Amino acid sequence: MVSGAQANCREVSDALVGYRKSQEVRIQQQQLTHSAQEATLLSSMRYKGGAASYLEVLDSDTRYFSAQLSLAQARLRELQSLVQIYRSLGGGWHERQDAGREGERSRHSDRADLFVGHSFISALSPVPFVFFYILLLRAMGTKVARR
Repeated sequence: MVSGAQANCREVSDALVGYRKSQEVRIQQQQLTHSAQEATLLSSMRYKGGAASYLEVLDSDTRYFSAQLSLAQARLRELQSLVQIYRSLGGGWHERQDAGREGERSRHSDRADLFVGHSFISALSPVPFVFFYILLLRAMGTKVARR
């Protein structure tokens, strides 16, 4: 049987691995977007020089815009995985409640506010939070100095 603390550690570990992978995907997508941008510039120069048709320019523009869209989606997935790390460390969400409008839906009721929860951290009070911070830094590729 897996204890709650072990399950929470696994959840944090999975979130860190997911963040690392989404970071790698974003970096590869940035390189692809940069290559597509250079191809667009080259095809435009070739068109201006009379060595290519305008169809080639439009084709490279389409690939560049597609790469930009994919990069934006990769950035979104990276940020979502960062939120997952936060949530697995004990962060959570709660709905904003307006005191004066109990019966009707306010215009802000669909917005969620972030708050810091301490459920996971307090469950592992003997384990310093620094341990999880080091894991996070390692997942982001930052070197951790050892004493």
